[in-house]
Amino acid sequence: MKIHRSLVALASGTLLGSGALLATLPAYAAEPMPANYVAPAQRNAAIRYLIAVSYLTPEMGEELKAIDWEKLGTSIDPAKMTTEFNDAAKQNFDQVLQWTVDGTTMSKCNFESNYEAGVGTLLPQLAQMRQLARALRLDARINLKNGDADKAADRVMQMLRLGSHLQQDSWLISVLVGAAVQQPAFHEAVAVASSPNLSEAKRRELIAALQALDTPDPIHYQDAISVERRSIIAWLEKESAAPGAWQRIKPQLIEEGGPGSDLSLTDEEVRKQIGQLGSAYDAFAIAAKGTTSDADAAKFFERSQSGEWGTLSKMMMPGLEALRASERRYKEALAKAIAALQSPAGK
Repeated sequence: MKIHRSLVALASGTLLGSGALLATLPAYAAEPMPANYVAPAQRNAAIRYLIAVSYLTPEMGEELKAIDWEKLGTSIDPAKMTTEFNDAAKQNFDQVLQWTVDGTTMSKCNFESNYEAGVGTLLPQLAQMRQLARALRLDARINLKNGDADKAADRVMQMLRLGSHLQQDSWLISVLVGAAVQQPAFHEAVAVASSPNLSEAKRRELIAALQALDTPDPIHYQDAISVERRSIIAWLEKESAAPGAWQRIKPQLIEEGGPGSDLSLTDEEVRKQIGQLGSAYDAFAIAAKGTTSDADAAKFFERSQSGEWGTLSKMMMPGLEALRASERRYKEALAKAIAALQSPAGK
């Protein structure tokens, strides 16, 4: 493209007189895009994130993880910056940030997880995406410290979008990590809110981005439970289709020598319990809703542990109390961030 533009410029200049040579140049603009061309609206943010990760050195990663954000608080006073923060700030994250930010501008993010593997589904991207979020947070605070509150707000919104991208995988661990990426963004939003340099337009934009997350199911538990229900049951049905099902399934569910390692199920028992899993997941989805009372959620836990839906359901159901507690913390931090930005004192 650069060569083509140079030819156009040359052809229109004095060396080629009237520029008649232009008529002989290939009409590149009229030709169709290559077969593997992907339109901007269809591009996959996951590819950008993986490129960003390639620029993260082990030293960068260690320094990002070493920052104690609780100790740092919302401070932007250079004299109060911790040694770990200053060390990380010396690193050159330009390429990491460039590709990460590019990824956050896209709506689609698909790491093409192998859902058919059931409990063996691989999700190596989760840890790496947390590192990218840490880089965004670091840059947000650096910009805030340097007086560019609007750019800091942009970084906060990019953290929110990165977290939402993680949640598109729709495994429970994925949506939880997505929420874990967004909650530090809420804390940074509080820091940004206190800056006198934050423009009113950017303040409104950040408030809108945060309010968009304030939904009945902010961590997307229902989508995740639905995906796990379908993926895990399909995997179990495939594994149980031939004789010796429990011998194949057991090593992937129970650690050798751990609790339940002495459990033995016949092929018929395995198939029967797989048939009960759907009802267990349906009940779990109701119990995981924020609108479900703690008392009703506790009743579900008691039913699941009683063996009503079989031994497999006891193994497959995640910790309900931990999920509900995570949602409460998420909502509290989100509400605090929105309130800080809406408060006239924050201006």
